[in-house]
Amino acid sequence: MKNTNEDYSAIIDIGSNSMRLVIYQKEITGRLYEVENVKAVARLSNYLDHEHNLSPEGIDVLLNTLAHFLTYWQSILTDNSYAWRLQQLDKLIIVMS
Repeated sequence: MKNTNEDYSAIIDIGSNSMRLVIYQKEITGRLYEVENVKAVARLSNYLDHEHNLSPEGIDVLLNTLAHFLTYWQSILTDNSYAWRLQQLDKLIIVMS
């Protein structure tokens, strides 16, 4: 059976020290298994002000890391074992932790 775009889901976990992109594939039985797990150390907690707001520098780190994840995702689009398209990025769920 050939994989389709609907077979894949992804989660981005944004934590105070690290960010993680985890990509799952749905099996025929409906079970999910982890295909990719990419971690980036962002140390966002170092960019909080006295009111616990993310500083402009921290926002840059956050956005650059998200851009890195997107670049990673795009790089595996050329791998024929993955059936993804950029239009499927709406399946990306951002989890704030």
